[in-house]
Amino acid sequence: MPRSGPAFVLTLVLSTWLHVGCQPTAHRQPAGAEPLSVPTTTGTPGTSRASAPGPAAAPREQVGPVQIFIGDGVVRRRDGDAADAAPEELPTAASVRDRPAAGWSRFRVLHAAFSPEDQARVDRNCLMGLPKRNPQFGHGPTRFVCRDGYVLEHASADKIPIWVSERVTRGQLAGSLPRTNPFQPDPLLPSAERSELSDYRRSGFDRGHMAPNGNQTLDDRLRRETFFLSNIVPQNGSQNQGIWARLEGQCRSWVHSRYPEAYVITGGMFYDPAEEDESTADGLIEFQQIGANAVSVPTHTYKIFVGKAQDGTLRAVAFMIENAPEDRDAPFDGFVVSVDFLEERTGIDFMPDLPAADEQRLERQPARVSDVGTVD
Repeated sequence: MPRSGPAFVLTLVLSTWLHVGCQPTAHRQPAGAEPLSVPTTTGTPGTSRASAPGPAAAPREQVGPVQIFIGDGVVRRRDGDAADAAPEELPTAASVRDRPAAGWSRFRVLHAAFSPEDQARVDRNCLMGLPKRNPQFGHGPTRFVCRDGYVLEHASADKIPIWVSERVTRGQLAGSLPRTNPFQPDPLLPSAERSELSDYRRSGFDRGHMAPNGNQTLDDRLRRETFFLSNIVPQNGSQNQGIWARLEGQCRSWVHSRYPEAYVITGGMFYDPAEEDESTADGLIEFQQIGANAVSVPTHTYKIFVGKAQDGTLRAVAFMIENAPEDRDAPFDGFVVSVDFLEERTGIDFMPDLPAADEQRLERQPARVSDVGTVD
């Protein structure tokens, strides 16, 4: 990828990771202050662990809606202006940015325990514990959103979910609710940390569901809640309406035909195959942002399907699809990866409480689609 201007590392000067529902007090790092020296938590609320140190502080520059530290990575501007030029106004159409392929997060986390109601939602929708972020991965500040139909972790800077976990049963697929499109901003998120409908207008991207509305066919409230923008990522229209819609339907078909219940974890990710090869890796991943709120466009979307058979046996398969035009009828096997592959490249442990024997069987090697079920 071409470089222009000095190098930068995107490291936001914020200090909050909250879950939504209990609404604990937000603690935000003021500009110019030293990072807070407080414990960080990952995964299950109430479990503390010290965060790894970030890069040394350096002069700051304002770029778009966030502050950055000047350091070792690169932030590219679409027009190739020098990095010390005046910040450009964010357009409604997509703009191009880069991020470190992996990096240290300077975010300090202050976290309250889930309410009993939210913990019940987590227990229902997350098969083997609340997914845990790697504190050394640069996700930035996040908030949990817990609803009856799904639980997600929302990235405050990218303004998209990094994962959405849902339980899908045969019963909830047996209804016939009509399709509606009540997209709206998520009222559980602060306006400064969420996307708005205007961000997607004329952006060239679909509003792509992570927990599909098609998985809620009985309860109108649960279906409408899938349209909150916290459950949405900017998705290529061809991919969203083609191969992705087909994959969503295939997961429902497996529940209908083979598994009384399943757990599905879905999200957007930032990935560049060039980073796998030392000869082509430069430590950066190029991605786009849309709208006045700089909503990040993931380079890929992923989906992990874990089916639970009548006897309790678990079978899993994971997919990663580039967020770009794709043949709708392409074989699913061409998109299969291991769960471990996704965990290493997203910095998320999707099933942290999975027993070691099941982890070996379900996560380490890519499954064949035929191991999970037949393909429609």
